[in-house]
Amino acid sequence: MNPRKLLGASVLIFATLLAGCGSKESAPPGANPSPSHTSATRSLQSSATPTRSSNAPQNPPAIIAAAPPSPTILTPTKVIQSPANSGTTQNYRLTAPLIPGTGLDSLAVTFSHSGGTLTVMAQGRTVWTVPHVATVSVAEYGSKHPPVILTGSDQDFCGTGGCTYNTYTYDPSQSRFVTVPIDPWHQPTYRWLAGRAAWQEIPNAVGLEGPGGASLTSTGLATSNKLYNATMGMVSSQFRYGLDGHAAGEWVPYGRANFGPDALGPLTPFPASSLGQAAAEYYEELMENHPLAASKFVAPSASAEHLLAQNQIMRTWGVSGTADSHDAVQISPDTWKIPLWTTRGFGPSQHLEADVATVEGTQINSGWYLTATTLTASDLKVPTVKRALRQLQESALMQDWIRQHPNSVVTINPGPQGMHWQATFSEGTSTSLQLEVNVVTGSVTDAPSNS
Repeated sequence: MNPRKLLGASVLIFATLLAGCGSKESAPPGANPSPSHTSATRSLQSSATPTRSSNAPQNPPAIIAAAPPSPTILTPTKVIQSPANSGTTQNYRLTAPLIPGTGLDSLAVTFSHSGGTLTVMAQGRTVWTVPHVATVSVAEYGSKHPPVILTGSDQDFCGTGGCTYNTYTYDPSQSRFVTVPIDPWHQPTYRWLAGRAAWQEIPNAVGLEGPGGASLTSTGLATSNKLYNATMGMVSSQFRYGLDGHAAGEWVPYGRANFGPDALGPLTPFPASSLGQAAAEYYEELMENHPLAASKFVAPSASAEHLLAQNQIMRTWGVSGTADSHDAVQISPDTWKIPLWTTRGFGPSQHLEADVATVEGTQINSGWYLTATTLTASDLKVPTVKRALRQLQESALMQDWIRQHPNSVVTINPGPQGMHWQATFSEGTSTSLQLEVNVVTGSVTDAPSNS
């Protein structure tokens, strides 16, 4: 999920991470151990996707790539749902074989003045507690793997976008419950190995991110999140549980994200009050593959089919695409320029694609509508995560940091305006340094929060 569109964020893809409900007795680990290097990494499967030409240097940094096996997908043998009255103040209890060798274990959710609490008991003793839990469900996988637990937060961690969810499973080797990550090879973290002058790729152990909705199904996990973009709609995604050589396993994306019906939502501002707003709405609708809704922002005097053909590529951008209305520039009342950008691919090969749309339009009654569009591709010096890592390793800011914090890791995300890669360095569960790599110039600077 795109953090620029989702409150707190993705599933999938990225910046401010909410680890969900913390554990009082055994918190999930901050990172998985480095995997063996035995097969082609999934993060490089997208390397065949062509990138646009750029003036980037041709000597990328050395990357010690992680090499997970293809995950073995499991289908639940049984799904135990929260009772219908869960999420209120009524206590309840479920049973499931959570820990191998202990028989049926108890999952009790109790409510008090401080909120809901999940307590897991095995053979008469408490083995795990999680605060601020209102709902709990369990997917069983028979003898193939310990069950997966889905928790939903109480009202203290709910907002306009929904409640916070997380998934856990029991790791016998650590004798504790651990977070099940979502697609950890999509956006791994990296550790700088000074002695080898190389980056080591490490899977990202982050699970469900931010508020929304989630449920265990007969096939896996279903999520829904509110979009905080121009359309203010919803996006739903499906995941299947996969074994990947780690005890936690992982949620593997299945199928395409669903943005709902191809129609204007009730919160979509229509007609648009400016041409810039009309352009942002038009492109956001296209990115969600809503050509009919997008055509509402095209003037009757223009050809909606012609504009659609010119902007057809936008229909493949999905949740990672952004029409950056905040940085749109008004050339004249009937001409605007608006930045458009998305990411494609996985891991070090993930690359940024950026365009500037020049839109012309006309005012009809109280609203603005598009009459013509032109896309111009941006020339990027640092189009990929791999190039961003190179710029970082040559930066005095990073080198100074690494000398003092040799065990820290970095996650690379596209920045809020699409003109920077944001590098977040962390140790354990704390974020300590954020740098920005300018995708046009290659310069590395402190992120605004550090300046």
